[in-house]
Amino acid sequence: MPTVSSSLPPRLSRLSRLAWMRLVWETYAPVLARPVLALTLFVILSVLGFWEVIGDPIRILALLSVIVLLVRAGLTARHLRRPTQSDALRRLEMTAGLSHRPLDTLQDSAVLAPDLWPAHLSRAQAPAGRIRRVGRKPALSPMDRYGLRFIGPILLILALVMAWGFGTERLRRSLSPTVLPPTNPYAVTFEAWIDPPDYTGRPPIYAQGDLDLQAPVGSTLVVRASGARDLPRPRFSGPGGS
Repeated sequence: MPTVSSSLPPRLSRLSRLAWMRLVWETYAPVLARPVLALTLFVILSVLGFWEVIGDPIRILALLSVIVLLVRAGLTARHLRRPTQSDALRRLEMTAGLSHRPLDTLQDSAVLAPDLWPAHLSRAQAPAGRIRRVGRKPALSPMDRYGLRFIGPILLILALVMAWGFGTERLRRSLSPTVLPPTNPYAVTFEAWIDPPDYTGRPPIYAQGDLDLQAPVGSTLVVRASGARDLPRPRFSGPGGS
């Protein structure tokens, strides 16, 4: 963010910063909107486990497409003119309908005729006092007239809630450079049991839909899954953490 001149009143300095941030949004948002939307869609499908079911090469092609869009948008954004403090002040003046740029006068200093400068400065302060808000221009509305851009964040939040506890692992696997074979969730089976310590002489305790299992101290939990070549890592949550 550019440094705002201390010669401006605090209210105008605050409005100048807000105007600059809006100019930055209006400059870069149209360029980054499509790649960010593609990235959001990829993350949504990842946390919902879509890529684990479909597998490669579709996942790799989708991931490469998102990377290409982000790189192209970044290169395009580098060549855009970054808004300056002067642009922000001009936005404030245009919003208030001022054409002779009184904010520039407030930041100038007298070089010639210093005796006349206070009067010139006072004439600039009056119209500058009429600046009350920051004007805005639609940045994404011309590209999305029906407001579909708001659906992406909503779907992302819903996906994170639905996949709570599994989303991080699924996202990690979707970004993995290794080949991800397709997995049929209906073909995956698993069994779990607890091996008590040898000193107890007790047989294994199998989990058969039990919600609460009693096990001696020092027991070992064993989980065995089958039905796929590349299965997600199991996670155990207990009093000591996951």
